[in-house]
Amino acid sequence: MSMNFLTFFSAGLCALLLAATVAEADGRGRLFEKLDLDDDGLVTHSEAVAARGQWFERIDADGDGYLTVEEMTAQRRHAGAEGKAGRIERRFAKMDQDGDGRIGQAEFTARAGHGIERADGDGDGAISREEWRVAADRHRRKAPEESAQ
Repeated sequence: MSMNFLTFFSAGLCALLLAATVAEADGRGRLFEKLDLDDDGLVTHSEAVAARGQWFERIDADGDGYLTVEEMTAQRRHAGAEGKAGRIERRFAKMDQDGDGRIGQAEFTARAGHGIERADGDGDGAISREEWRVAADRHRRKAPEESAQ
């Protein structure tokens, strides 16, 4: 799968990728809480972009305004979620839209909308907890296929 739900959140949003709160399966609920910035029980595109911007600032260890593979790897290691060999590099390459070997904040937040669109089952422009659960279950079923590639 080229652009999946977890990539948005954990960059993946993911992975989403990449987000300390996605370190373990039960962390997905905590991630929803962190994305739902106004505590209304829904995650909108603007909330996802704002949350990704906050994650970007935390991951950017040297504060230069760009993420490197090393910074993303260190963040994942710190979160206790190192993942499979090459996974971070593949996600990094997908986010590095201009191919310069680093990810700016605009590149990092650009994918936020993809996850919202894919998970928004009722088309209202926001993800509810139930839509989140359904999308996470769908991703878990597809994850073994991805790791085999």
